Amino acid sequence: MMLCVGFAVVSQTSWYTLRQKAAWRERIHNNLGLDVVFDSIEFPTPNRFRIKEFMCIHPETQQPILFSPSVQGEMTSKGWSLELATAELVSSQTNLAATIVHDSFLCRPHNAVPILKLSIGSLSVRSPATAPRGDVQPSVWPKLEEIVVEYLPSLDRSELKLQFAIGPGKQSPAKVHVRRNHFAANPRTDWAIKTQETSIPCEPLIEWVPALGYLGPRAAFRGTADFWQDTRDWGCEIEGELDRARWESLTTSLGSPMRGETRIGIRKSRIVNGHIQYASGRLEAAESVDGDWLQRIVSEFKWTPQEDVRKLTNGQYPVAGLALNFDLNDQGLWWGGQGDEVTSGDQRYRILATINNLLVATNSQTPRIALHQIGACIANSHVNASPEVMARCQTAIAAILPVPQQYPRLSEASVGRNPR
Repeated sequence: MMLCVGFAVVSQTSWYTLRQKAAWRERIHNNLGLDVVFDSIEFPTPNRFRIKEFMCIHPETQQPILFSPSVQGEMTSKGWSLELATAELVSSQTNLAATIVHDSFLCRPHNAVPILKLSIGSLSVRSPATAPRGDVQPSVWPKLEEIVVEYLPSLDRSELKLQFAIGPGKQSPAKVHVRRNHFAANPRTDWAIKTQETSIPCEPLIEWVPALGYLGPRAAFRGTADFWQDTRDWGCEIEGELDRARWESLTTSLGSPMRGETRIGIRKSRIVNGHIQYASGRLEAAESVDGDWLQRIVSEFKWTPQEDVRKLTNGQYPVAGLALNFDLNDQGLWWGGQGDEVTSGDQRYRILATINNLLVATNSQTPRIALHQIGACIANSHVNASPEVMARCQTAIAAILPVPQQYPRLSEASVGRNPR
């Protein structure tokens, strides 16, 4: 009893407060690699503390990164747990924040007493303002709710588990599990993402994955994604659905001949070192298509169009429905649709129905389109393109396509291993 009374008295003195503020700044800096400032720190009990007006600052630029009006924490012999009711992350510092999490937490083998659990009720990402706590500006980032981060460090492997929801509601939260193996010869990081019922917007992630910019500003992903990276290679496996992607963005390298929103279903697909090893899925929906471009695609891929498609000229034509299945691997590309199978030997492909219901059909015995033909066919269908543009398009497409089965990569033995 006397001990508690003594602590309560000492903890109220200005000497103790100043000493604790300095000590906690140093402790947080050692954990996060960031400078911190806060207005006050209180200790309701010896193992609990409360910080007001908390801000993380970059140690070199002194730019604010994260602000929270109140932080509550608990200290045990195993580590700390922190709770923030609300927090704001500066949008221009999101890349830096991700680097800090990776480098300061995951890539640092240690057995010191770290922050083990972090809970944030609501996280907003705002544009920089003149005042560090200025009004939240419009941002491509959605508000994240019910964030829980668990950190499991060790000398051999560090793990970080994250779950969050987007906006209010009762949907199952998205979950991210990151593992860093501290192998001296070849350190490796694995990310396992399961969005569950949460749709994750793609636009905020363009800074890390530039290819997502081709999906359009409203595209969102739901499904599973497994990424891995070591000192030699990187790769990912994806399965799920991309919703509200825009055809204008997807086909921008071809002159945007198609318009409207589309939904892309992705079955198991794998990319290693920037090359697609295999990908399959389904494209649905379109609002309109350029007639001249469609004619050229029909000609390049030797599809047999119906009469109304042959009459199309330059200009956008409305499409009431579109459905295409695709399957790409080291043997080539196969297109298919929802229609009658082609039984005539000289009709490998054909466009069914009318332009208002654009479906491509083929039977299961149809040979695939050879990989070396894909880039040329797509490049030659470019709308109003110069030869230089078509050459660049063909080169870009060839750079990401699978290596043909008869021409394996020299490094196939290393990049073809199972990432799990």
